Amino acid sequence: MNRYDRLPEVMQPHARDYVERHQPVGGFLTAVLSNDLVGAFGAADPDNLAAMREWCLWLWNDIPAACWGSKAKVEAWLDRNNHDELGECEGCGAREGQPCNPEGCDCDGCNVVVGRVVANTDEDPAYSPEDVAATLRAMRP
Repeated sequence: MNRYDRLPEVMQPHARDYVERHQPVGGFLTAVLSNDLVGAFGAADPDNLAAMREWCLWLWNDIPAACWGSKAKVEAWLDRNNHDELGECEGCGAREGQPCNPEGCDCDGCNVVVGRVVANTDEDPAYSPEDVAATLRAMRP
């Protein structure tokens, strides 16, 4: 599965253009990326409404944290004109959105996707993978 397969088929090229080419998208996807729950539900067509859980999983698991989460982050992402500006792990050189490589890194196996902690529950137990999974399970119809 690639990072877009979980999304409704008609939305995959739009999501790809936003993430990979920093292209603007329509109202629904902008609301999703901006973390605007009411706006996203209000703008969703039936297919996207049925796929809200998949949209949440896609945000959390598949795309860089720098490109979603608030209106300001979306605007900043759209202002970028190439991926050379993305963050990089100082220890192993992992680019933003890629797993850190603790074997070639002096970050002590930080278990991060550069720019977003995904599994280091010792430092921030409020965002453990189990908590995220429980939240997403609770969203099921």
